[in-house]
Amino acid sequence: MSDKDKNTATPLASYPERLLTIHEASDMTSKPISSIYRDINRGRFPLPVQDTGARRWVLSELVQHIEGLKAQRDAVSAA
Repeated sequence: MSDKDKNTATPLASYPERLLTIHEASDMTSKPISSIYRDINRGRFPLPVQDTGARRWVLSELVQHIEGLKAQRDAVSAA
């Protein structure tokens, strides 16, 4: 895989919308579960939705969150 291929983001619309468990959200973001809840309390991580009494995270919101982190990184490195 070339560097160009690694830096090409998959368009958000190509992700099928689904709800993720805390374990899936943790795997997707490489964040420990305790850090996810801490970041939610600090307003730094997407809020979950309630699904039949269980908390779930919307896939597209996690993708947007990750894209936002990348944009922050790129803004700092460009400055």
